[in-house]
Amino acid sequence: MKLMAEFANRQKSFLKKAMEIEGEDCDSTEEREPIVTVAKEYECVICSQTSPSTAERPIGMVVLLQATSVLGHAQEESVVARKLPCSDEERLSLHKDQSRASSMKLCFEQLTQHFDDYSWAQSVNIGWEGGVHVQSCGHFLHVDCHKSYMLAQRSQQNQRHQTLAVERGEYSCPLCRQLANSVLPIHPEMGEALSIAKKGNMPLQTLAQELVGLVSQVPIPMSTILKAMTSFMEDLTNATFGQYRSLSFLPSPHSLMLFVCSVARTNLEAELVQRGGTLGSTQTLKKSCFVPLFHVLALHAKVLTETPYARLWCHLTGLPLDDNSSSLTPLEREVPLLIRDVSAVLLEIALTLPLNLDKTYYSCIVKILYTLTYVQALSQLSCKLSQSSRAFWKQKSAESQDPFGAPGSVLGLLIDHLEHSPLYIIDEDPSPDQQKEWSEEELEYEVRKYCFPFLRIASLIQTHLYDEKLPSIKEESGEFAALVQFLGLSQESKASLASSCLGWATSDPGVLLRTWCQDYNNFASKSVIAARNLLISKRQWKQPALLELPVTYDQIFQYYHRHTCTVCHNVPKDPSICLVCGTMVCLRENCCRQQTNYEAVHHSINCGAGTAIYLAVNSSTIIVIRGKRACLWGSVYLDSFGEEDRDLKRGKPLYLSVERYKLLQHQWLSHSFDHTTKRWVWH
Repeated sequence: MKLMAEFANRQKSFLKKAMEIEGEDCDSTEEREPIVTVAKEYECVICSQTSPSTAERPIGMVVLLQATSVLGHAQEESVVARKLPCSDEERLSLHKDQSRASSMKLCFEQLTQHFDDYSWAQSVNIGWEGGVHVQSCGHFLHVDCHKSYMLAQRSQQNQRHQTLAVERGEYSCPLCRQLANSVLPIHPEMGEALSIAKKGNMPLQTLAQELVGLVSQVPIPMSTILKAMTSFMEDLTNATFGQYRSLSFLPSPHSLMLFVCSVARTNLEAELVQRGGTLGSTQTLKKSCFVPLFHVLALHAKVLTETPYARLWCHLTGLPLDDNSSSLTPLEREVPLLIRDVSAVLLEIALTLPLNLDKTYYSCIVKILYTLTYVQALSQLSCKLSQSSRAFWKQKSAESQDPFGAPGSVLGLLIDHLEHSPLYIIDEDPSPDQQKEWSEEELEYEVRKYCFPFLRIASLIQTHLYDEKLPSIKEESGEFAALVQFLGLSQESKASLASSCLGWATSDPGVLLRTWCQDYNNFASKSVIAARNLLISKRQWKQPALLELPVTYDQIFQYYHRHTCTVCHNVPKDPSICLVCGTMVCLRENCCRQQTNYEAVHHSINCGAGTAIYLAVNSSTIIVIRGKRACLWGSVYLDSFGEEDRDLKRGKPLYLSVERYKLLQHQWLSHSFDHTTKRWVWH
């Protein structure tokens, strides 16, 4: 509530400013050259009228908002597949938390300890736990029709058995009956190509210079549009739990901006998970609502932005600032570029630029940020080298005719700068990576692997905002080349080489590189452990997955049916195991109840932001909890005839059904329990 009150205050002052500007004759209107003015029309599934979305009568998409922690359960690439423990020894190994959520928590703690709030809030995204996922059935309705529809639903609520929480905004899509709980307004400019357009190819430095002007002033959206979208923003904020909505130690404006940007990141990462973790998948996804969501988030980002991003952009490019202060001056109390989440930076810049920005500018931003990602990758790799290896690459770089032509050359330059800090601590027990000799080809492979997360997010943004199809990727080995060509980073036949995609907006990249390293060195000289941890914290993550189950059900039953609860230390009457993390809970017993919530419900909030998948040990049944509802999903263990044995009455041996377990995991990853399961009960 405090978050929304703060937002309301900022919105009020912003609207007043917007109205004043709208009443003036702005010179900037002359620069806008509308290219397409034909507004797209939508059919309302309530009144059946077809019309465009306007400020006076906006159209919205039928959407379901839900909190999610799926992304936070991703494990490090090096971690072996996690299994449901069926022995005390296996349980001990499972408790070592190497999830993305725990890694990000540690990262947040270190950033808040060492940097100004506004700076670190621009450097990361939250939402790995309790992020807000937005999905749509693809149908549209007028916002005013929806209001009338909801009034009718409320009046009928007491007249019949109600399976919807109408008081919380839930409704069934009038056309397909799919569960929904909000309306995502369609911006009137959606589908129009509104100027700031460039023709032909322009030099990167020219585009970067023009972007200095664009990022210096945050565009003022139409006040009427902002009012129409406030209701959805409130729904978005209330969709998750208080502990996930913000970080209490941040001032409210920074919390809100971080939340807005993180919603966009959550939905992009969730789409990537549904695609199997790469963009080479041919899997058909549901109707996307990312573009209208992006527009709503962009409007609110413009309300919340206190300081434009000219300084950040100039620090990324090496271009001079308008106030005559050098952009190459090392920054104090600001997060060094070498340890920022580049995908978070991309989203923050994109959300505060004008809507329908010409793709040429977007490509320029991606190219500049790809270069930073490339440098980050090599900085991280330099920590894996032995002292002799670092000396070798330094020497090789010094002898190179093209210091930016290959990973090894750039690596040598970075080592030359970073060794002035205490970063390269000589380990008493060197890792296997430090004992091996790295070839140029191995460096190239590692750099490409490091750059993939950024390239995939940038590609998803481009395919949504510019309505482009993702490239066809036939083999996994061809994904890098396909993505860099799709993003316009390289048109060469050597597109598979990471160094061929570098883009510098300054005539002397070496000076810019030295400045980035100086920023990092200043931090490392004050806290080398935190500096090193944050540099190497950019890990590779596997797809989120449920725990692997044993083939025979007897293994589970024998270990858990007499297992004591770790909270009440009693043997539960109905022991149930979370298939996401392996925690055993007392399902419907008062012993571990907290206030009004049973332990299973409380755990669903902490582990899954309201979603949990339990295996009831004494019945072999899967129980799914989704918010205030629960259902019996069925069983993933069948007898030799392919039949369930609920409550284990027949006593026949049960075996894991791989197909059923894959289906259960798919529904978890795709946030589709609400649509695929119909027999819900209130808990």
